[in-house]
Amino acid sequence: MRTFPLVILFSLVALCSTAQISHGGKPVGISAMGMKSLSFDEVKMPEIRSALKSQSFDADKIHLKTLKFAESFPVDLTPDNSGVWSTLSNGSKVWRLLVSSEGAKSLNIIFSKYHIPSGAQLFIYNPEMTQILGSFTSANNKTSGILPVMPLDGDKLIVEYIEPANVAYGGELEIGTINHDFMGINNILKDIPIGNFGSSQACEVNLSCEDGWDQQSQSVVKMIIDGNELCSGSLINNTAEDGTPYVLTAAHCYTDHSFNAYGTIFIFNYQVPNCYNTIEGSREQTVAGGYMRAYSEQEEFKNSDYALVEMSVIPPAAYRAYYSGWDASVTTANDVVAIHHPNGDVKKISRDEDAVEITSLIVDKYYYKTYSHWWIKDWESGVTEGGSSGCPLFSKDGYIIGALSAGQASCSNMINDFFFCLNKVWTSHSDQTKTLKYWLDPLNSGALKLDGYIPEELDTVERISNVKKGEDITVVSLGSDGYLGGFNKAGITKYAEHYQLKEDYDGKVLGLYFVPQLGSASSASSINFKVWEGGAQPGNELWSKQVYIKEWLRTQKIDGTVSKFGSTGGYYTKAYYNDTENFVEIDEDIETGNDFYVGYEIVSNGPVDTFALYQVVDRGGSGENTAWFYQNDAWNTFPNYSESPVNSSLYMDAVVKIYKNPSDTFIPTNNKKIVKFIEPSPAIGDYFTLHFTDPLAEDAVLSVYTLNGAKIDEKNMPSGSASYDETFATKASGIYILRIIYQSKTEVYRVVNISNF
Repeated sequence: MRTFPLVILFSLVALCSTAQISHGGKPVGISAMGMKSLSFDEVKMPEIRSALKSQSFDADKIHLKTLKFAESFPVDLTPDNSGVWSTLSNGSKVWRLLVSSEGAKSLNIIFSKYHIPSGAQLFIYNPEMTQILGSFTSANNKTSGILPVMPLDGDKLIVEYIEPANVAYGGELEIGTINHDFMGINNILKDIPIGNFGSSQACEVNLSCEDGWDQQSQSVVKMIIDGNELCSGSLINNTAEDGTPYVLTAAHCYTDHSFNAYGTIFIFNYQVPNCYNTIEGSREQTVAGGYMRAYSEQEEFKNSDYALVEMSVIPPAAYRAYYSGWDASVTTANDVVAIHHPNGDVKKISRDEDAVEITSLIVDKYYYKTYSHWWIKDWESGVTEGGSSGCPLFSKDGYIIGALSAGQASCSNMINDFFFCLNKVWTSHSDQTKTLKYWLDPLNSGALKLDGYIPEELDTVERISNVKKGEDITVVSLGSDGYLGGFNKAGITKYAEHYQLKEDYDGKVLGLYFVPQLGSASSASSINFKVWEGGAQPGNELWSKQVYIKEWLRTQKIDGTVSKFGSTGGYYTKAYYNDTENFVEIDEDIETGNDFYVGYEIVSNGPVDTFALYQVVDRGGSGENTAWFYQNDAWNTFPNYSESPVNSSLYMDAVVKIYKNPSDTFIPTNNKKIVKFIEPSPAIGDYFTLHFTDPLAEDAVLSVYTLNGAKIDEKNMPSGSASYDETFATKASGIYILRIIYQSKTEVYRVVNISNF
């Protein structure tokens, strides 16, 4: 049977977002039963070939810079031929399947058929239930029928499908591919001492430690392709400046001759925070799936190695995506920069300060289109590695001028890397619809240079932090009582960090970053993250979300022995464990005034001293303090804690949409979205369904436009509707714009009719 690639990436079930196609909930194994009561049918994969257990490159040869990390096994596993069905007391049916592949460092699966009814849920989790992906629901149904799932640590995973009684139709599920990770892409940092952070080579430079490339770096993404290969890419602007999420990368990242991009995961903002080189960046911000739009011809002397993939959804505002500008006119350049994910590591930056030339490229005796590649003769700082393929090459003024194909550079020999030249590939395909020009200049303007773009809705979205770059961070010990900023015996149950925006500005909180230095793997310990109204102290609670600590912490090494916090009821000094920033997306409209508080409440059902958030080292008596604690039914500031007074800030950042307040008094408004999701999305067949966040309280109007602005349909959507069906049966294939007007509010969406493609 045909195999299909991976499409979605998660780290934590509680921290996932809509773009990551996770919709909350818990498996039956957690919510209704214990693991001991569950039954499974186990499917075992064949033993992996030893030749695939490592990957190395000949330093004397030029080679493509992808990174293969897994072996793929084609399978055909369905509820009809595998797994075990059971029935719950409420009439719901549950299907479970245990998949194992001995020795795998992680496993991921790809559903080659996925179409489930409203109300059904799919979960993927490990036997210990310390990693849970999902729920996946009918909102994840796509015309492709493909659903890939993020790798889970270890060599076993469980698939659980829950289907309520009396559904409209039975779900259709088929696992088409199981991928055995032989490198350990999820745990790559676990065995590496602090001071040699990550998996890339020692000369690499962390992006967040460099100034001047913040915007461009927001466009660069790590890519997992087909569940077994790593590359890099970059969001790129088009002349319509409509925020279409095109990603420029390398064609050789896609080995399928059809250039099927359904199986691509795009990971945003995976970088060390604030140049703290011992802290791994968050991997929670992902987009699943894509569509191949343009690609290089594969014939010898015609192939120039470009590929343009459109993401399946627009990145959420909390990701702060930037669409980089491009220059397809330059034929000479100097002082260029590459931003990439070498060896799948956090985002790095490499620089060549000399002039670069256009040359011809030969890889393994294969001749690319002559004079189609930039030649980096010698890097001044940083290099590229496996996993860097497809990364953008920026001119000194910040425009994309190419992307990485191949090379031989390493930290021991920083020479010879080759990037395809945008100028040479702009119109190079014999089919104009496969050229970059066709997609990046949809207005047919003839432009050869375009500035970068931030969609209007993202223009004022910022990650704000009270932790300043260069400040030392620590945890504050209360001796045997625990930690200020974490678990303790002192009766402190809640912590808050105060943020204040510029005068006359208000905000909408989209998400929270938090960086724990200590943590517990106890199944009972959880954190309730919160947002409060501002004022002289934290005011009314605006939002709360529970996250179990075990869901974001990994196994660590302690004095050479693998262990976990809480495993013996106590706290161990960490010798080889790099802490991780984590991201909680806020999936409600949480509007604040000019100032507000974010923080957390600790729910401790386990041992003391097993969780604490990083905070700034005491700034001294005259230093600023923004951190608060709650004790004895009252809020107080950190300097007023008698046992260990400090002026500090908790390492808890907020992602905020900032806007001008039209009045001096902040009045909260209901800013809920009209449309919760569109199904199927984004590629529509001859129909689509709008699902509303709430049933319509009054009639709404749906208008459909072509890309050139011509209205082709207008429908009244009646009050009381929870959803609305529209058909494209009499309309040509192509891209259409939807406008919904409801209660004096307007929302605009972009859909694709592919019924005749």
